[in-house]
Amino acid sequence: MRRWAGATAAMGCMAAVGASAQPYPEHVQKHLDSATMNAMGDEGLLNYIRRNQCFEVEDSTWRTWARSKDSIRVPLTQVFDDLWMIGTQYTASYFLKTADNGVMLIDALNNTADADNYLIPALRQLGLPLRGIYITHGHGDHDGGVNRLRQVFGNDWPVFLGSGDVPGKAYQPTPIDSSSDGVQQVTIGGTTLYVQATPGHTPGNQISLIPVHHNGTTIKLVMNWRSAVPASSANSKLYVQGLEKVWRMIDQYGAVGTIHTHAISDATLPAIEQIMATGDRTRTPLVFGLERTKRAAVVARECAIARAAQIDATAVWDIWRATQVKFVGQSPSPTQLAARVSSAWGPVTNQPVSFSTGSGATCTATTDGNGVATCTNLPSLAPREIVVARFAGSTADAGFVDLPGVAEATSSSLACDIDNNGKVDRFDLSRITAVLGSSVPAGDARDVNADGKVTVADARMCTVKCTNAQCAP
Repeated sequence: MRRWAGATAAMGCMAAVGASAQPYPEHVQKHLDSATMNAMGDEGLLNYIRRNQCFEVEDSTWRTWARSKDSIRVPLTQVFDDLWMIGTQYTASYFLKTADNGVMLIDALNNTADADNYLIPALRQLGLPLRGIYITHGHGDHDGGVNRLRQVFGNDWPVFLGSGDVPGKAYQPTPIDSSSDGVQQVTIGGTTLYVQATPGHTPGNQISLIPVHHNGTTIKLVMNWRSAVPASSANSKLYVQGLEKVWRMIDQYGAVGTIHTHAISDATLPAIEQIMATGDRTRTPLVFGLERTKRAAVVARECAIARAAQIDATAVWDIWRATQVKFVGQSPSPTQLAARVSSAWGPVTNQPVSFSTGSGATCTATTDGNGVATCTNLPSLAPREIVVARFAGSTADAGFVDLPGVAEATSSSLACDIDNNGKVDRFDLSRITAVLGSSVPAGDARDVNADGKVTVADARMCTVKCTNAQCAP
């Protein structure tokens, strides 16, 4: 565990997320520290992901606070172009408009009264036919209203539920295989959800990707990414393994945010409050990009392991490290093809990085002591060609897993095109003159003559390469 001296310094931001100053046993603390480090100072991940999963170790009052929100009603509120929420700040359901102009219901609140007071009036207000229900897991605060909906709307639509939670359910659920390791698809009204069985919290627990339209664009969100870590050793391990599968599902299918039927579990509650206060849903903290969503899953995993380690101190878990892959210097260009791989722990060294181009050319290079992989046999690049740098992941460092990472950029065919927009202009020159006299690493695009320092000579070389007169943009 030689790397943990650096982790301690990173914990300075922990006070912002309610973490205790009292350290926990080393086998627990290292995963709390790792959760913080993987967030890399991202306040959204710290406040809405780390805090709301690590609380099971660090804050015994959080759950009481969360459940106190169950008395605060949330009226039918449009969250995205085709998604509405209703319920309370603690327990909610979602109506997702389907491709055939109906709606699917995601979770069904607590009981008959909730169905009568929330769900049935909301369906009538929307004026769209109910095509089916998807239940995230079989606890009563998620499927409690289903029997009442059956009474009112009949039985000619499905209720999907993980097979592990089906026994004893009177509403005739359609089972989703809880024993499957792979991503399954559930289609209601022509709209498809991607479902990963994650037994642990319950035998039939599932985490899914739901498709929504945001400002006219289709995106996928992770639905119910967290729940309570089970109190037994076996089930807590299943819970963690489920989160690992979810990371892979996010990576494979490209989810770009999270949402939850327990709105206090992530940024769902502040998003709802923002919409209710301003009426503006065009900007939302629920959408934060693929790489941050993958990182969020890593943070959640490390928090869950901290709790699992409390339950079973004999269990051994590797620490997952989210990686970043970034092109460096003027790369990708005909004169340079290089990318840096790093994590919050520092550069990822002595590992292969593969480069591929839109035309099918490939190159592989190994990262150096700074985590930079540089191709020496440059493939031919067309102007504005897409280039992908891919790190496949590594377990070379004992006790750690460096996760896969990828970067994509458009090649520049121009020397001195510092911002890689396909032309040389005064903005490129400004980036050079801003650091005159600075020593820079090999491959820095501002060091045009490659002498290790940015000087007036570099600026002069680029002035004569400007695309337009007077270096106009």
